[in-house]
Order: sequence, then structure tokens, then C-alpha cells
Amino acid sequence: MYVANQFGNTVSVIDTNTNLVVGNPRSVGTRPIRMAHDPDHGRIYVSNRGTNTVSAIQITTAQATINTVIDGNNAPVMNGGTTSSNIITFAFSGTATAPTTVISFRCSLDNSEFVPCTSPQMFTNLAPGQHRFQVVAVDESGNKQVPPTTFTWTIQEAVDPATAIQDLIMDIRTLDGVNFFVKLVLISQLRFALFFVNNGNDVSACRTMNTFIATVTSLENSGRLTEAQ
Repeated sequence: MYVANQFGNTVSVIDTNTNLVVGNPRSVGTRPIRMAHDPDHGRIYVSNRGTNTVSAIQITTAQATINTVIDGNNAPVMNGGTTSSNIITFAFSGTATAPTTVISFRCSLDNSEFVPCTSPQMFTNLAPGQHRFQVVAVDESGNKQVPPTTFTWTIQEAVDPATAIQDLIMDIRTLDGVNFFVKLVLISQLRFALFFVNNGNDVSACRTMNTFIATVTSLENSGRLTEAQ
């Protein structure tokens, strides 16, 4: 509970469980007389009669922390990072300085309205592009954390493997300074991989692409391909 000390020009915090003053009084304007509670921003606004001013006091120490972020491939995602998965799960927790306690959370995805939520929070079928997750802790008086704890990430656009292989074949054909037979070997391997992709044989396609990568590495180590090529 908050009490205005009109002649002390302060506001005191009272622990209603013990009826004792918590900490030092908060300094405000001259002769504070009325207060208004803004739980959405975790503040008390104090009307100061002597100076015809209003003081704002931040009244909650509630803070949400995002502990882990895991995508649909069971891989961790860093704040500001990328993933190929359209599924993501957030685990979060809250802390506050006594006597304040965190009793709930509110979450927002992509700047939508904040709604009640619990940890872990999963989102599925997300579109490619950048996304923003925000969470706020709420204390026992309904005061919300300001500003929200924010996490951003980007879902990469899915690439059609057949198109990617075809583009790679065209790139090799136009490489300057590469022996004709080297090009022939690499393009042949890619055509086999393309054949397997078009026939739905993903395992053979992956094995062929691994062979292609090993060949490129060997050619680079022997000086027949440069790193730039």
C-alpha cells in the first residue's frame, strides 16, 4: 500500500502483511494529496498540491526472463538469430524484490495484444520472416513490468532443393578458370543428386550431395579450385 505524506513531501510503502514501512519514503513534489494507480505501466501517479505537479513512481520490480528458446528442430535459437523451423517454444520465469511477488505473465507475438500466458509458450505454423515475442511479469497487485522482455528472430524462407541444385549447375558452367573435366565431374554429381530429388529419394540425394562437397574440398586442397570459385 502507498501512503502520501503531505507535509513530508514523500510517499511511503506499507507492507500490509506486517503493517510496517518498507524501505525509505519516495520523494515527490510539495504536499502530495492524491494518488492514482496505473497497473498497465506499474506506476503510481501522485498529485502535488503545493507545486501543482504530478509525480510518477515506478512501483513494481516484477521482471520476466526468457530462459530458453528452442525451435521445431530441437535446436536453440539466439535473440536476433535465425532458424529454418516454423515452430518455436519459449521458456520463461519471473523475479521480483520482496515484498513484491510475480503471480502471472502476459505475452504478445508480433506486436499483437498482450494476453495471459504460461511457460513454456509454443507457436506453430509461423510464416517466414522476422518475428517478435514479448513477455511481461505481473505482480500480486496487477502491476505489469515495463518495458516488456523482448526476443526477435527470423524464419528463413524454405528453398526448393531441385531449384537450388539447378542454380548450382548453372553457376559451375559459368565458372572462369576451371578445367572442363573438373566442371564435368561436378555437374555430373549434381545431376545425379537432382535425379534423386525429383524421384523423392532424399537419402540418396543427401549422399550424392555429400560426395559433391567432398569432391569440391579435395579439388580445393589440390589447388584445382580456389576458395573464391
